[in-house]
Amino acid sequence: MTISTAYEGFTDFKISDIEYEDDAEETADPIEFRYAAPSVAVDTSGRFVTHEIIGGSTVRQKVGEEPIEVSVKGVCTEDTAVDIDGLRDAMNGTIYSDRLKGGSLDVQFASASTAPLDDGGAVSLSDDDKFLYTFTLECVEVTI
Repeated sequence: MTISTAYEGFTDFKISDIEYEDDAEETADPIEFRYAAPSVAVDTSGRFVTHEIIGGSTVRQKVGEEPIEVSVKGVCTEDTAVDIDGLRDAMNGTIYSDRLKGGSLDVQFASASTAPLDDGGAVSLSDDDKFLYTFTLECVEVTI
């Protein structure tokens, strides 16, 4: 497999179906990324309870799952960084990535941070000449 074929059929990362609070100042829906292949890390875990048996061994019983936590780290343009900053006023939304089972996940945005890509700024070499930023999103699955 070459790098040119690695992204064939690849789903670009994006955020959509964002529900904002009534007092939100900046709202963007969807948020799409020019550099749409960020690092997506998924953390899953189960819930267990332990029972000690008199005169026997300890039994561990699964009683459910914790919500899925997703960390997204990547590069974006300044306009997208402003949209990401506005997620503090979002109640929930849907993230899309091939890394997620089913290709999408309804989440709350636990935290979002943006920073210049480099001290003093870094500019895209493409024809848009926009400043670049790094971003980190921490998302938690919305369960019903």
